[in-house]
Amino acid sequence: MTGPTRRQALFGGAAALTAFTRPAVARPADLAGWGETRWGMTLQALDRALAGRIRVAESPLIFGPFRATRFLDRVSVAGRPFIAYLQTRGDDPRLAQVLLRYRGSRPAPADGAAVRIALTAELGPASEREVESDYGGSFPSFTVINRWAFPSTRVLLRYSDPNADVGEREPKELIIRYAPTRPA
Repeated sequence: MTGPTRRQALFGGAAALTAFTRPAVARPADLAGWGETRWGMTLQALDRALAGRIRVAESPLIFGPFRATRFLDRVSVAGRPFIAYLQTRGDDPRLAQVLLRYRGSRPAPADGAAVRIALTAELGPASEREVESDYGGSFPSFTVINRWAFPSTRVLLRYSDPNADVGEREPKELIIRYAPTRPA
């Protein structure tokens, strides 16, 4: 057999037709925050808006200039498990950023792709895309970053697979970061 079977040709044609007839994703005009949150919300307002789902950390979780005393431990994006850290900046008790981090240290490339597809369906095509790779050694590594920009909010999706030596134990990373375009 040298060519595709009739069945393969039929399914291939159907897949191509579906790809070309899929409606374009309408890009939202703006995002005021992440989910039910809004930039500048106080911790008390977050507690009310996310009642029943929000958790209070025993001690602040520090992320560079940001800190999280509130988080959601069961967030799903494209069926993948995430923890959402509701972050403030320094001593200012207002929401300054939301960081969603994949639960676990081994997200697969398929997880990164599924989340990108889900965000594209929700936010429209990414404004920017960066791919950084290193195939020079015996353990190739890569990072893919997608960015969406709106008047009030920036969204970043990063999937990183360092594929480092097993002894280095450098974890894979899948994060989504929602941040205001201008500090609240």
